[in-house]
Amino acid sequence: MTLKLKIDKFEDIHYLSALTQDSIVDKESFDFEEGKFLMLLNRFKWENYHEHKYRRIHSGLLFNHVEKVTFDKDFMKDNDLRFLNLLSIITDYSKKISLIFSGDKVVNLTVNAVDIKIKDLHYSWATDNIPYHDLAL
Repeated sequence: MTLKLKIDKFEDIHYLSALTQDSIVDKESFDFEEGKFLMLLNRFKWENYHEHKYRRIHSGLLFNHVEKVTFDKDFMKDNDLRFLNLLSIITDYSKKISLIFSGDKVVNLTVNAVDIKIKDLHYSWATDNIPYHDLAL
């Protein structure tokens, strides 16, 4: 099964966050022009986790109605970190959507409306590498 989903409410961004958690993202895939922010993901298919079928798939993630994109300090300059793990997508429920990456990297999107689309682009492939987070409490 491939994923094709549209998010049009701030309240539903947490579903998108769950589906994209632990995606591997190449910073060079970011594209922002004419109110659209696009990035390509190597997405871990959490929706198959309960079946013990661990898979990844290439997906496109598009944010429409984007007024501004800001990157944390040195985000794009850090050549040692070309590939990042997308940890979560959060919102302030007004105009801000933040993409939280590994290495304390954040991309902030200012939007005038919620119109987000994610679509799986190819066939998925099996993986033995299951994302794991060591949480020190």
